Parts: sequence; structure tokens; C-alpha cells
Amino acid sequence: MRQVPWIRTRASALTMVLIFSACLLVCMTPLMSHGLFFLYFASPCLLCLAWLLSGRAAADACLALAAVSFYFCGGAVGALAGIVYLFPAHFVFRFMTVKNFSALKTGIGMAASLMLSQLALYVWVQASLGGKAFEAAADAARAWFESDRELGDMLLIYLNYSGMLPLSSSYTGQGLSMAGVLAPAAREDLLNGLQLRIITYLSALVPAMLTEMSIYQGAVTVLIPRRAAEGYIRKHAGAEWGEKQTLPGEDTPQLRTWHLPRGWGWKIGVLGAGYFLIGSGNATVSLLGKLTFYAFFAIYSIQGAAFLNHIQCMRGRRKVWRIIIPIVILVIFQEAMCLMGCADQMLDFRRLRVKNNDEHDRWEV
Repeated sequence: MRQVPWIRTRASALTMVLIFSACLLVCMTPLMSHGLFFLYFASPCLLCLAWLLSGRAAADACLALAAVSFYFCGGAVGALAGIVYLFPAHFVFRFMTVKNFSALKTGIGMAASLMLSQLALYVWVQASLGGKAFEAAADAARAWFESDRELGDMLLIYLNYSGMLPLSSSYTGQGLSMAGVLAPAAREDLLNGLQLRIITYLSALVPAMLTEMSIYQGAVTVLIPRRAAEGYIRKHAGAEWGEKQTLPGEDTPQLRTWHLPRGWGWKIGVLGAGYFLIGSGNATVSLLGKLTFYAFFAIYSIQGAAFLNHIQCMRGRRKVWRIIIPIVILVIFQEAMCLMGCADQMLDFRRLRVKNNDEHDRWEV
């Protein structure tokens, strides 16, 4: 069993606490949405990094600061939501690291705990709003546009001119006023369209956050904190992890070597069939289809990123480009990354599998 000191070094502990303190300050200003964005995407990885590099005291302090940040953004309900989201996954990481679990099991545990936490929050919000959370969000957006007619009309006009929010075919008015103020009929039509688009986007975004983001964050918390801890401990900390020589990150190969085994590749590929359930009229069946398809999409996108990283390494690309280019492709054209992963799985471009020998065809995480 590994032991984690209360404070590994003062410098690393102070750095992590300052990062979360800065996030807390942002959450106390009108820019709180930026703080929430950081807490959602980056804090799971940074908390794990604080646990390994800074020690138990720093990790606990960062957790407390994150909870206070959620409190300033959403009151007691926001603080409770932050606790449900961050605490289970972080303590799963602590437990699995101390108990010497492999990188694969740690990543799966992190992804599963984040998925369950977000699913619990989703069910909670839906139950509290009578199953109409998306409609409530659309109504809140409409109320904001109507509360400030001048700014709201300006934004609606911009959305209309940019093609993001066109007038519906049922609109029979005279269009937009030359003074830059919407005619009442045009405003009503655009606001109705805005509500419909918000409901549509949220119905696709929430399942993606439940599965895709959980899987991505599980992979990131394996690749970054564990490898960083391995390099740091080898350089500075000596043998303070106890008698066991294996350090966190030592069993985590480079991204370019990650691949799905032959058998598991086809089994996970079956999840892609969830795509045909998305259009179901039954809300539960449709949600199940979205969850399974997005899980398939995320896993094969990671394999596509590993394949792209392999190509970049073979061509001698610098490390900074090996990080930036896959991220840009994932953000702008994620489908391409998934297709690369599927092609690599079927054709084994990297020649990482041993023919007719399943004993060597194992998970490379």
C-alpha cells in the first residue's frame, strides 16, 4: 500500500491552493460562468494532481475551495451539486492509487464514478422540475431576453443575420425594423425558435456530458496526474511511497501505444448500435441509445487520438504539436478522430496486436 504525505513540498501545495483560490475569486464576480467552466472540465484532473504531487492536506484544501466556489455560484444547492460531482470521483482515485490499482482500473473507476455522479445530478434536477428541466432552461433564457429588450433584440438580430436563428416559415411579418428594434411578431417568432433550439441542444448535450466527458476525464486523470507523479517522485521524493517499487504512472504506457484488444474492440463496437435508438419516441429508450452511442464514440475517439499521436511520433513532431493538434481535431471535427480509431481497430495500422495469440493482445492503458 502506498502512503501519501500530508504535504509533499510547500511549493507544489501552495501552487495548487492558489489555482483553486483564483477560481473561487472568479466565482465571486460576474464572471462566475468562467469559474464554473473551469470547475467542470479541469478540476477532476487537478484535484488528482494535487493528491499525488502536493499531498493530502493540499488536496483537501482544494476540495474545500471547490465546494465554496460552487456555493458562491449556486448557494447551498450549488455546493451540494459540486460535492456530488467532485467528491466521489476524487475519493475513488485516492483509494485506487493507495491500493496500487492499475492505470486501466483507475481510469475505468474514475469514468464510472463521474458518470454516476452526473447521472444522479441529472435525475435530481429532472425530478425537482417535474421532468421538464430542458423546458425550464429554455423558459429562463426567454425570460432573460425579454427582461432587457434593447440588448435582447440586438442579440436576436445578430443570431438571425448569422443564420444561427432564422425566422420560421410561418412568419408573415415585415421583417426586422431599420432602427435595429425587432417588430413584435418577429421577436415572438425568434424567441419561440430560440426555445426550441435550446431544448434540442440540451437533449443532445446532457447525454454527451454524462458519457463522453466522463470517459475523457477518466482517460486524462490516468495520463496526466499519474505520469506527472512518476516523474516527480523519481526525481525528488525517493522511496517515500513505501517498499513497493512500482510508482503511479509506471504502468501507464505512452498514448501512442494505447489500443483496444481484438475481442473487446468488437464488443465495444456494439455500443454504436445505440445510434438507431436515439430517434425512438420513448424518452427512456432514446436516452439509453444516446448514452451507449456516445460511450462508443468517446472510446474510439481516444483510440483515434492514440493513432494520430503514433503518426506524429513517427514523423518526429514536437511534443507541443502532439498535444495541440489532437485537441483541435477533437473540438472541431470529432467524427474524424472516431473514424480514425475505428479504422485503426479494424486494420491494425500500428501492428500492436500479435496474430493468433490473445495472451499478448491485452489492454494498453
